[in-house]
Amino acid sequence: MKSHLLLLGSLLLLALVSAGCCARKKKTPAGLVELTTADGQKALVIYGTSTQKRVIVYLHGRCDDPRDALAAFADELKGQGHLVAPVGSESSGCINGATQWTGDLGRLDAQIRAAVAAAEAKVKGRWEQQEQVLIGYSQGAARGEDLLPAQPRFRRVIFLGSPEAPDARRYAGVTAAAFLAGEKDRRDLMMTGEQALRRAGKPVRFFLLPGAEHGDFGPQGGAVMAEALAFVLAPPAS
Repeated sequence: MKSHLLLLGSLLLLALVSAGCCARKKKTPAGLVELTTADGQKALVIYGTSTQKRVIVYLHGRCDDPRDALAAFADELKGQGHLVAPVGSESSGCINGATQWTGDLGRLDAQIRAAVAAAEAKVKGRWEQQEQVLIGYSQGAARGEDLLPAQPRFRRVIFLGSPEAPDARRYAGVTAAAFLAGEKDRRDLMMTGEQALRRAGKPVRFFLLPGAEHGDFGPQGGAVMAEALAFVLAPPAS
């Protein structure tokens, strides 16, 4: 009987830990539009001004809700382009409807393109297709880096809290990169990546998110993201 109670207690503790890991806060940023793409996937969009043509793609973390991220920085970034956040296609290992990304890079790129196309179809005018900004957090950062060699349109990138140190060899076609980490998260990986890209001659900068844990942006997240975007969009130094 005692062993059964111990087992039950362990299972309950595991469930609580899992729930805390992947629970969705469901913050809703102003101006959020939810779309279903031609391939049946979900995407979230916050439109910039009617004259904007720049696309800013956001890839969320594993078992994360992109609404939280958009709520953290959308107000500061939407003046620079249209924010398009595809929703991960895989749900294995996540709870409460949260998702993660496929490891099939062809499928992932097709999902991103479908999300951008669905968002663009709702407004007048054509958006920039040859160059787009890519932002990725945690698993989204890792998948985003994996896409770089085969998808040269992502020339300006912002990656946060990747589980792997950025590999400079994958950034050959990148114009500028910003790497971010939370003050309460490990930062050695992103700082190692910054040093590697700097040695390779790439414009790169590390930014700290004050007070932020992994998966979070902290109280100054919007301002830091705006600074990071300004850095990657700046004309190359002559």
